Amino acid sequence: MTDTQFDLFQIITAFAVTLTDAFCLALLFYPYIPDHKIHKSRRVIKALWIFAAYTLLSVIGIIIPKFGLFGAFVLIPVMWLLAYPLQMCRRFAVFLTLIYLCFNCSIRLVGNSILFLLNRNVGESTEEAMLNTAVNYAAVYLAEAVILALLTVIIIRRVLTESLHLSTGELGFLCIIPLIGIIVGEIVERLLFMVKDNVIFEIYAVYPAFLIFIPVIGALFCVGIILSIVSYTKIQKLQEEKKKYFVAEQQVRAMRERINEVEHFYGGIRKMRHEMNNHLTNIKGLTKNKRYADIEQYISQMDSELRQFELTEKTGDPVLDVIVNDKKKYAEKCGIGFVSDFQYPSSGSFNAYDIGIIVNNLLVNAIEACEKMTGNNRYVTLSGCTKKKFYIITVSNSYENDLKFDNKSGLPLSSKSNPEAICGIGLSNVKQEAEKYTGVVDIKAEDNIFTVTVLLQDKNFISER
Repeated sequence: MTDTQFDLFQIITAFAVTLTDAFCLALLFYPYIPDHKIHKSRRVIKALWIFAAYTLLSVIGIIIPKFGLFGAFVLIPVMWLLAYPLQMCRRFAVFLTLIYLCFNCSIRLVGNSILFLLNRNVGESTEEAMLNTAVNYAAVYLAEAVILALLTVIIIRRVLTESLHLSTGELGFLCIIPLIGIIVGEIVERLLFMVKDNVIFEIYAVYPAFLIFIPVIGALFCVGIILSIVSYTKIQKLQEEKKKYFVAEQQVRAMRERINEVEHFYGGIRKMRHEMNNHLTNIKGLTKNKRYADIEQYISQMDSELRQFELTEKTGDPVLDVIVNDKKKYAEKCGIGFVSDFQYPSSGSFNAYDIGIIVNNLLVNAIEACEKMTGNNRYVTLSGCTKKKFYIITVSNSYENDLKFDNKSGLPLSSKSNPEAICGIGLSNVKQEAEKYTGVVDIKAEDNIFTVTVLLQDKNFISER
């Protein structure tokens, strides 16, 4: 092989490696790019953006060798900017980029060690040496590409099965190993060959032990990244399970409170019924003695006691009657306007227990938000109606101050001291109940009006489809 052929081989190899690396980066991002239900090709087009961005930066690095390390870190803000049109979490996009760069650097550490061993005896003549060196480079680069692709597939198929919505702290924790891996890899690669006084020093020739240590370090970085992701996802699953348990516990507690309210309500009615005979006897005695003024006062007192058990809001379900009326009385006691146009679905497969949990949690959160207001325009509205095979529950309330939303759940964050609470866990409960009916929860906060709409599907209708 001549010098010209060897130079051409190096150029072709550099571009082939660049295209292979760009493909692996696009492959790593592809599963986490949201799929468009109508235009399936848009996902592929967005992956091509990643391919093009990496290729462009790599070509600049080939033309300007000093751009190498700087170019690697330039890729991070580029992917951060691309995350918006890709409709991905920007922190997650940065994390994927760092994973890829660390894998690439770590694999090169192993490949360079193998190349040093293979190139120790490449031939006596210059042409033979260049030919053998070219063959060795081609074989090692091919192996590196296969390993990089294999690690990419392991990440997307086995380790990261879904996109992560990372906080800044979580991103910092997960990026420690990749960042160290990239820096170490780039430093070692620049120390492999050093020129001093026109004399070339090879680090592996001076320190043969590095032939073992450096590949091991590269392998440990790859394993460390995978283990850190696995540990993080396990912790996330445990937190989700803990949250689900907490939500279920709150549901049970809330329903027990509603049952106690119903028992208290009907217990009061039974008490009034039991005492009615005494009341009639007292009224007869007052009538017999012609104490008509006392009779009027006595009846007025009885009427006041009976009003405590009056259900002004009729929903069509006895349990929901108690829930809605109880919340209305409490709201009015706090000076909060309460308007209800709620009707329990007369037909369909809707469970009163589930509807009760949804209504109770929505009203508790709405009244709680109004209680925190300093202004006078405090109100809560409740509506529930059936439209064809759907049942729609809507609760609106006034509120003050800005709302912050949780990145993972999309629900408003609670201002309570409990860090696990999301609007008193109420909306989490609502969302979980809605999922039983293949329903959705829509949340809007505009012009100091907070509105939650819950759309539930009739289970019978779902099964028919």
